[in-house]
Amino acid sequence: MVGFFIALLSGALMSIQGVFNTEVTKTTGMWVGNAWVQLTAFAVCLIAWLIAGRDNPMVLMKVEPRYLLLGGVIGAGITLTVIRAMNQLGPAKAALLIVIMFLNFAYRYLRSDITRDINLKLKEKTITYLIAQQNDSQKDGLNLMTNDLKQIESLKITNELMIISEIAAFTISILVGLINSWLLTIIFVIATIIPGFIQKFFIKDIQDKSAIWEKQNAEYTQAAVDAINGSKTTMLYDAQIPVISYVAKQAKQMENALRALNYTQGAISTLIITIADIFSFIIPFLVGAILMFNGQIGAGTLVMIVQLSNDFINPITMIFDQLNQIRSTKPIWDKIQKAINFNNKNENTANPSFNQLS
Repeated sequence: MVGFFIALLSGALMSIQGVFNTEVTKTTGMWVGNAWVQLTAFAVCLIAWLIAGRDNPMVLMKVEPRYLLLGGVIGAGITLTVIRAMNQLGPAKAALLIVIMFLNFAYRYLRSDITRDINLKLKEKTITYLIAQQNDSQKDGLNLMTNDLKQIESLKITNELMIISEIAAFTISILVGLINSWLLTIIFVIATIIPGFIQKFFIKDIQDKSAIWEKQNAEYTQAAVDAINGSKTTMLYDAQIPVISYVAKQAKQMENALRALNYTQGAISTLIITIADIFSFIIPFLVGAILMFNGQIGAGTLVMIVQLSNDFINPITMIFDQLNQIRSTKPIWDKIQKAINFNNKNENTANPSFNQLS
């Protein structure tokens, strides 16, 4: 979270610097103003170096590859482009674009950071829960700690974070649309929501297919582990063929279940996109054309809203697809929630004695 606020501060400082630099260049010219910016930045860094620690500057010669030392050149380019943007767009619009750019970088950094922290916490909770269960069978625990947690990362955590960015893109598009034609924008928004109601009919089918795949995946994982752990015994009794056949059979069942799940998700996704195109583009476009012929909106407004419609449709269809992928993890997430809600301190399970291990 600290990184997010630092990114916000960075964007704000860069915007303020852009305003200052633009005003300076009106008097001094582009390159004199740019040189002054770099010179004052150098002076601040020099003072900070004298106060903070005085690291040996010669270590710069050890930096590899050498082109990484061109950051100052890029900095001059940044100053130049920011000044140009301020002149062309005005301080408000240019500052908004700069802040959005930094927010995008911050979001991408935080997404990886958040994903890592969540994964570590889930693994810690899950292994604590599994050890406390004192279960002799490795099948469920092994699959939960490996394949299941990876599915949660790729299909649940990542998609939940992506939904946040899609909502932000959709919201910005709505605001821009409302500024230009609130009536047509509202029609687009209402039409865009319709596919969301339709996809509710397919939720159970996705979850059922996911449960079957999760079960088959656990069976395959256990079969593979048993085959590898018992490889010496298999060779001793010359039982390679039946063991390999058994693992291959479990693999085939698992892959068939995965294919059924992927096919179901793909078919539903295609259907939702088709419905979204019909309700979120064709119908609103026809309504907009009628409004234009009646003189209620201009042709330019209609063209702009139609172009914005992609920014209405794409985030919504992406969100629907991501929600379907999240729902496919429900059987796995139900098991992981037991680990999350487990409190070892409140459990009265007695620790086993050595006599119980025999």
